[in-house]
Amino acid sequence: MKIIDSNKWNDILGWTDEPNFQTCHRHKDLNNFKEEYFKSTEIDNLIANALKFITPHGSSNAKLTGKMGSGKTTFLHYLRKIIASDPSLSTKVFFYIIRSGNISPKEHHENLREIILTRAFKQFFDDANYKNQYDTIMLDTNITDQEKLLKLTTFYQDKENKFSKSLIFVLDDLDTINNEVDVINILNSFKRICGSGDSMSKWVALRDTTIDNYSYETLKELTYFVQPLVLPSVSLYDIVKQRIIAKNGVHAINPFSKDLCNKILKLKDGSIRDSLGVLNGFLHYTEPPKQKQAETIIQNWFEKSALTVLLKLKEIPNIHTEKFVTVFNYPVAYDLLQIIRYSHIEPHVTSIAVNIAENIRGQKFYGAFSLIENQLQTNLKILENNRLIISFKDGIHKQYRLSFIGKLIVQFDQKNYTQICKKISINDLEELHDEYWNTLDKSVLYKKLAEDKNISLQK
Repeated sequence: MKIIDSNKWNDILGWTDEPNFQTCHRHKDLNNFKEEYFKSTEIDNLIANALKFITPHGSSNAKLTGKMGSGKTTFLHYLRKIIASDPSLSTKVFFYIIRSGNISPKEHHENLREIILTRAFKQFFDDANYKNQYDTIMLDTNITDQEKLLKLTTFYQDKENKFSKSLIFVLDDLDTINNEVDVINILNSFKRICGSGDSMSKWVALRDTTIDNYSYETLKELTYFVQPLVLPSVSLYDIVKQRIIAKNGVHAINPFSKDLCNKILKLKDGSIRDSLGVLNGFLHYTEPPKQKQAETIIQNWFEKSALTVLLKLKEIPNIHTEKFVTVFNYPVAYDLLQIIRYSHIEPHVTSIAVNIAENIRGQKFYGAFSLIENQLQTNLKILENNRLIISFKDGIHKQYRLSFIGKLIVQFDQKNYTQICKKISINDLEELHDEYWNTLDKSVLYKKLAEDKNISLQK
């Protein structure tokens, strides 16, 4: 499938410029940031609450949580820019964000100290007109970096009234540190290096799902950050609409329907960041109509192209490739996915798969065709590893359910899905043998087979 020049869409959609499908917190100008940053009533309330406990005498140590890609970093940068642009706040508070990605777990103490010394404190002392004092301490070759940090901290605390500012250090993306021992060590260094006292506050930001999986020891460390800030869920549709208006005005067309936005957001596990990237892909892989259309027609146009675009972007897998075809020229992965739509207990699933192979698809082979147990188990594992099915134990037997991605695949028109998969496979030089497609062509009534299996077990 060829990539479309997204500029072709501009006339159709009434756009003069393509909206920003990346993070908006990189804008240096607050006005541009505000234009693109969608704030629901809940986020406005969260901002107001956060600003309430920020004072010249410090704030509570806080913990910002939210889903992956939900906009935690953007929220923090928006708060930072609001503080910097408001004289009533900028003269009272210094808000500095530290990315956990800039900290090496092996050298976390040294990394954090360097960031505070050479970046945060440098900016803070410059803003307060204490540059000379900062330079004097930093240029002293007779003391260590740790001693320099202590001297700067002491100087600030001794002259706190003259600085008239509290410091807030924010450790963002803590969940990007995978090892919990490293998390605990980094938190301890963060608390020590960033000083003590009411005027030097510390915040952390991380995913709520990460906290759910932490051990007791790590959770105990997080109790230090007493003020909870919970980022609410935000509509992807509203975010996109805001971005389009910011670049093209209120009359510009939004080609992405609420339903499509909701499905993409669910597909990307609630990550707004990743979902925006997928929506951008629609502009590059959907051929525009010949002339302008109403917004609802354009949105329907994009929804109809969703299957092709998501397959091309590899957001949903093409199960008609060698990756899924472990039995020579036989669509066992496809059959298993369709069976699990209606039947969930493992012995039932495998029994129906064998029935299909021997009594329905077996007609395509020379004689009977049997699927042995290890072949079925291999394919079930492949489907699970590719997040198409979910397994769990319920009583005696293992059971399977379709994941959201698995449900998406089986809900598409299967003839259309297969044709698009075949076309993409040819373009990617992954086309399977004709015998595979001929075998797949045989009609199978999966729902009836599952119902018949249940009836036979009840007798």
